[in-house]
Amino acid sequence: MMTPDAVRDELREHGYVVMRGIIDPAAIARARAHLEKAVGVHLDQACSAGVIHDHCTDQSLETGLVRAYADTDPDAAPVSWVAQTKSSFVFQQLLFRDASLCRLVEQLLGRPATVVSRFNVRSKLPGSESVNFPWHQDHAYFRLQYLMRKQPVRRLVGVWAPLLPADSTSGVIELHPGSHLRGFVRHRRAGDFLTVSDQFRPTTGGEAPSLEPGDVVLFTDLTMHRSGPNLSGVVRWTADWAFEMTEGDTICPQLHPTGERATGWHRPRWLLGVCDEFLGRAGPAVARGLLVALVALAAALGVAATRGNRSLL
Repeated sequence: MMTPDAVRDELREHGYVVMRGIIDPAAIARARAHLEKAVGVHLDQACSAGVIHDHCTDQSLETGLVRAYADTDPDAAPVSWVAQTKSSFVFQQLLFRDASLCRLVEQLLGRPATVVSRFNVRSKLPGSESVNFPWHQDHAYFRLQYLMRKQPVRRLVGVWAPLLPADSTSGVIELHPGSHLRGFVRHRRAGDFLTVSDQFRPTTGGEAPSLEPGDVVLFTDLTMHRSGPNLSGVVRWTADWAFEMTEGDTICPQLHPTGERATGWHRPRWLLGVCDEFLGRAGPAVARGLLVALVALAAALGVAATRGNRSLL
């Protein structure tokens, strides 16, 4: 097991670190059992509703959804399992607050670990395209969510954990080493996703570690990463969550490492870029007006930055 100092060095230099076998195997086993039950409930309901014709008797995490949706669009299958896990003791306490992981985070930050409310549990079927995230920084999503809720924007260190073995063939997370040192870069819309603007997109591939259940990837909110298609024959099951950190923490990369500190409405530069996408590269004044309207509308309706059942919340 790596020492906290070694983990800190990896995060500062590369923007991420792979921790092998840090999660309690019992927590992984119980999380998988919880999801197997949830899959069974879903398949029964989907079969009764005529969404699928036969869910067979296979309700395993590996192939249950694959076989059930074999004769239909794999993107018709559920992607996010937040509803089935948001009140689960297994996920919320045993997994997200695993003792060894929290102890490590406490050693990195010098204070008790705080798990934020935002999390996701995802299934990615072979052939599905709905969760093939392009290159992005998580801070782009987090910042939008906090702004729309009229809350102070927080800095976070993310956790990505497979519940089944994951590698490049199943769409494991791919990270670009050192990309966090560039600071927070402009993003634009790409379909249902946010992605770094073309001038900031990595010109070379990243690193896609092979992971086993119990392994986690810790990474900063400025580390560029993506996930490719699932080319295997089984479902890719993952959980991701985050811990709070602050600007003064040694593992927290600077938003503006060059010293550029924009003010006023210019500060969320990437948000203006998103508005420009909708307005056909409209002028800044119009884009800002749209941004104000969007934030006000979201606050009034009490909605968050989600994408249906593909939500990052």
